[in-house]
Amino acid sequence: MQKLYCYVDESGQDTLAQPGRKIIFVVAVAVFSDNRDELEKACLQYERESGKKKKWNSTRRINRMNYLRLVFGDERFRKALCVCVSQPIEHPDYDARTILGIAKAITWKQPSQPYTAEVYVDGIAQAKQAEYTTELRRAGVRVRRVHRARDESYALIRLADAVAGFVREGVEGEDKETIALLEHAKRRGMIAEL
Repeated sequence: MQKLYCYVDESGQDTLAQPGRKIIFVVAVAVFSDNRDELEKACLQYERESGKKKKWNSTRRINRMNYLRLVFGDERFRKALCVCVSQPIEHPDYDARTILGIAKAITWKQPSQPYTAEVYVDGIAQAKQAEYTTELRRAGVRVRRVHRARDESYALIRLADAVAGFVREGVEGEDKETIALLEHAKRRGMIAEL
């Protein structure tokens, strides 16, 4: 049985509380199978090379962009990075949107054989882990377990965090360099918007 590993982070819950700001919610999912360990090592190497820190928001912009250029230049990440963008949102149910994003990413990956998925969600409360597992199964996803993950411990969660923050910045459309890199990543199949 094939084993899938999904690393999930989001960006945008804060936009609802900021008057005058676009309300955007981005769920980023990095889906890997047998190459997970290899790509985790690549992410660690790219963090060192680019000077990217563990938290997206605490990293200087130039280091963030350099990190993403390294990831997007690595063919091993093709068809591994997915995002679901929701905008505008009147009364957001962030958990439902996150679960939907995970389900879409796994089914988009179209496993070629029976699979089971291990899902790692940044900062998920322990009480919600069982809820996410149940809801994903209801959506037809063969999930073994939903785990709590922290940026400090998982390079692939930090990758999902970087992609979520980057896509949010690109969708907000305030920086031409970010918009151009996002369009480039989509054209090359490095990010799939589901």
